[in-house]
Amino acid sequence: MSNASFADLALSPRLQQTLSELGYATPTPIQAAAIPAILAGRDLLAGAQTGTGKTATFVLPLLELLMQQPQQASPRPIRALVLVPTRELAVQVFDSVERYGQGTGLASALVYGGVSIAAQVEALKAGVDLLIATPGRLLDHLRQGALRLGQLEFLVFDEADRMLDMGFMDEITALLKQIPADRQTLLFSATCDDNLFALCKVLLRDPALVEVAP
Repeated sequence: MSNASFADLALSPRLQQTLSELGYATPTPIQAAAIPAILAGRDLLAGAQTGTGKTATFVLPLLELLMQQPQQASPRPIRALVLVPTRELAVQVFDSVERYGQGTGLASALVYGGVSIAAQVEALKAGVDLLIATPGRLLDHLRQGALRLGQLEFLVFDEADRMLDMGFMDEITALLKQIPADRQTLLFSATCDDNLFALCKVLLRDPALVEVAP
């Protein structure tokens, strides 16, 4: 697939135009392998290090799927959630969403600890299609009633191994109780161990498996 282009990945003209404006010509191996599976509605387990292009691997198809069925309700319900272990990664993913999502009309927001919760609540009130969050702060918002995840369609775990290493399993378990079981789940991890496989069993249904070398 090394000579694949983004045009081969069934992404809409809007996203393809943005990618070409950003200078992206060919997908990385993980993008070429995973994006078609995600667009086909499959759950995904991807073994991928940082630097393999993994953020675009989930951001592009999420934007595509959200655009295909625009949400008319006001304020818009959260339909896609990307969970990340750290604030730094949250900001990085949010920047990618903003970059790739320009001109799509989709709204995204960022929720993490260590900063004022009030500004985040305001952003959530306006309506958000795609939310990027760290687990602890997300639970704070849920407990305060600032957001609901009852209409969530897509759930992404980015750097899931780090989330487990940092002891977020309780938060993840609490979150899953508030999220529809009938959703598409994508899990990205640089390493795989017994804890991660246990999490995968709970989270994923018949996932497509993609592994790429760094």
